[in-house]
Amino acid sequence: MRRILSLSLLASPLLFTAAAVAAPAAAANANPAQVRISTGVTAPRVISAPEIKIPETLRAVLTNEPTYKVKLTVTADGKVENAHIISSANHYLDSTVLATVAGYQWAPATLDDQKVAMDVTLDVVVAR
Repeated sequence: MRRILSLSLLASPLLFTAAAVAAPAAAANANPAQVRISTGVTAPRVISAPEIKIPETLRAVLTNEPTYKVKLTVTADGKVENAHIISSANHYLDSTVLATVAGYQWAPATLDDQKVAMDVTLDVVVAR
């Protein structure tokens, strides 16, 4: 076991050296005019999320805090589109959850400092 470990430790600098030598050759072949430099991607974020209003008739029926999985698209304007429930904890609250999520205010996603639409999956927990 010690021989294998010592051989691994001795051989590892050789691997790093080979990688360091290979990298400059690959970079030298790249045309700088074709290299795309990105400022990155930022995900959309919730600015405002109103509380879900549970009707009194359903409040007594809820024994726990149901969790919903909602898929939606946040547009480049920060609006919600195509919201639908992927996983429902209680079908009686589906329309209420969707209506509330549709009212969320979002800061849109960005790509290279440009606002873009992005699909989002949310876990929505309904507090009693």
